[in-house]
Amino acid sequence: MILLVSFLVILAVCYHVSKTIVLTPQFCFTLCFLPGIIYAFFYIDTWNINFSPLTLFILIGGTAVFSVVSITTSYILSRCSTKRGSIILIPGIDTTPINHKQYKIKPSLLLLICYTIVQLFTIYMLYRYIMSLSGRGSISDAIYYFRHERVFSNRDIDVPGYLGFLKYFCYSSGYLISYILIHSLVYRYKCWQPLLIFNIAISLGTDLLFGARTGSMQMLVAIALQFYIVFGKKYGWKIKLDRRIVLVALIAVVALVISFKSVGNLLGRGTERETDEYLSVYISAELKNLDIFVRNGKFGAGFSECQTMIYVVNYMGAKLGHPEWIHGLDLPFRSVNGHTLGNVYTIFYAFLYDGGILGVLFYSALMAVLCQIAFHLSLKERDNSKVDIWVVIYSYFGCALVFSFFSNTFYELVFNNGFIKFLTFWMILKLAIDHLHFRAPDLHIPKIKISL
Repeated sequence: MILLVSFLVILAVCYHVSKTIVLTPQFCFTLCFLPGIIYAFFYIDTWNINFSPLTLFILIGGTAVFSVVSITTSYILSRCSTKRGSIILIPGIDTTPINHKQYKIKPSLLLLICYTIVQLFTIYMLYRYIMSLSGRGSISDAIYYFRHERVFSNRDIDVPGYLGFLKYFCYSSGYLISYILIHSLVYRYKCWQPLLIFNIAISLGTDLLFGARTGSMQMLVAIALQFYIVFGKKYGWKIKLDRRIVLVALIAVVALVISFKSVGNLLGRGTERETDEYLSVYISAELKNLDIFVRNGKFGAGFSECQTMIYVVNYMGAKLGHPEWIHGLDLPFRSVNGHTLGNVYTIFYAFLYDGGILGVLFYSALMAVLCQIAFHLSLKERDNSKVDIWVVIYSYFGCALVFSFFSNTFYELVFNNGFIKFLTFWMILKLAIDHLHFRAPDLHIPKIKISL
C-alpha cells in the first residue's frame, strides 16, 4: 500500500507541475509502474510479496529522482528558451495554440511505391530465411525454433548480412512513416493513408517474425505519443481530446492486453498458464524479482560485467580488441512456490547491479535529462510541411521510457549502435520525403497534368 500511495503522490505532483501538457517524461515514467503495482495486489499470497524497505526505497526514490530531475531540467530549458525569444510549448510558457499554416507533408507516390517494394522484398526474404533455418512446416514452429535457438542455446544465430541491414531499415522506418500518417490525420489531408498503414504493418511484421512482441508494443506506444504531440501542437494543450479518440485508445489498449497471449501462441510461445497468470508475469513479476535481487544484497559490478551500458561496453570490447569485456545479460529466471516469474526485474535492476544505490540515482538522473531535452525539442515549432525528426526521436525515447517497468529498455535501446542506424535511416528518409518530388513527364495533353 505504501508503494501504491507513494507512486500516486508522485504522479499527482507530475500532473500538477505539467499543467497543460500531461504526457511529460516524468509522468510517463511514473505511470508505467502503476499497473504492475496494482496487479501485484492479486498475487500477494501466491508470490509471498512483502517488499523489503530497501526495495521500496529504490522504487520510490528512483522514480522521485527521475521526476525531480526531469522537472528541473524542464524549468532550466524553459528559462533558456524564454531568454532567447524562441517559442516553445512547455510548462511555464504560454501554451495557446499557434496559428499554424496548413502545410502538408506530401511524399512522392513514386517514392512510397519504391519504399513499399523494399518492404515487401524484405519481409518475404525474412520469411524464407526463418523457414529455411528451422525446416519446419508451420511459421509459428519456425519462429519458436529461431527464438529458442537464439535465446536458450549457445548457437550464435542471427540474421545474415544485407538481410539484417534491411530488417533494421524496415522496422526503424515504421517510426517515421507513422509520423506522416499521424500528421495527415490530425491536419486532415490526403496522403496515401492506406499505403502508409500497409507499410507500418509490414514494419511491425519484420519484428514479429522473430518471435518478439516488445518491439511492436513499443512502436504502438511511440505512435500514441506522436499523436499526442502533433494533436497538442495544432489544437493547443488546453483542448481536451475528443471522447471518441479516448474511447478508441482504451479499446485498443484492452484489445492488446486480451490478445497478448494469443499473439504469443501464434509466435510459437504457447503456454498452459491461464491468461491472468500469464499477464501477471509480464506486468507485475518484475517487482517481485527485483525484491529477490535486493534481498540477496550483491550490488556493484565491474566494467566487464555491467548491465546498464552493456552494449556500449561490448561494442568497445569488439572495436578495441578486448574480448574479455564482451559479456551477456545476467538475468536469471526466478520462481516462487512453483510459479514462474520470468527473468525481468524493472530498469532499476541494472542500475543496482552496476552501482548500487548511487547507480540508481545517477542513471535515473541521466535518463531524465536526456528524455526531457528530447521532449523539449519535440515541442518546438518548425516547418509544418516537413517531417519533424525530433517528434520521432522523442517517441522512440518515450516508448523506451514507458517500458522501464519491464527491464532496462531505455539504455539498451538508446545506448546501442542500433540507435545510430535508426537515426541514419530516419535522416535519409526525412531528406527523401521532404525534398524528392518526382513528376511524370509532360505529355502535352491539353488541360491534363500527371503528377506523382
